[in-house]
Amino acid sequence: MATLFGNPNFVPSGYSLAVCGLQGGSYQLVVYAHSALTGFWYPANRAVQVVPHRGAIAVDAPQPGTARQPFAVSGWAIDRCARADTTGVNAVHAYAFPTDASGALTGAPPIFLGAAAYGGHRPDVGALFGGQFTNSGFGLSATGLPAGSYLLVVYARSTVSGHWQNAARLIHVP
Repeated sequence: MATLFGNPNFVPSGYSLAVCGLQGGSYQLVVYAHSALTGFWYPANRAVQVVPHRGAIAVDAPQPGTARQPFAVSGWAIDRCARADTTGVNAVHAYAFPTDASGALTGAPPIFLGAAAYGGHRPDVGALFGGQFTNSGFGLSATGLPAGSYLLVVYARSTVSGHWQNAARLIHVP
């Protein structure tokens, strides 16, 4: 603003606000700025479209392709709208959905691989999203799958929304 208006008094004129917890939909955002010169409040508004909150989850292992048993299912999961003292996730479950060789679901029921241990040390996630997310790692050892192709789906439950977010990848078990 200082460059635009040519006045160094406008240097501290930016603002931001993180908003979490809104349902998906259309909103009218209204911001009021207070003038120290006139004492008046000046509104500015803008229509915004909010997409439903999904959190963030990543599966680090196994990599897509062949997974020899036992294999690790690991990664991290967070809810960026969580309180400052939590990661916003309280459960991580993994399932294997049978697929044909092309990766299309066969319609057979999924196989529950287990509830992952959650809270593993992930300083990379903490550095990216903030220190409260440092202990957001999950992991389990998967075994007992019949040979075949699967869509591995890992679900993480948000303590903020109660929803289960997910990440998936295709694997083949020889």
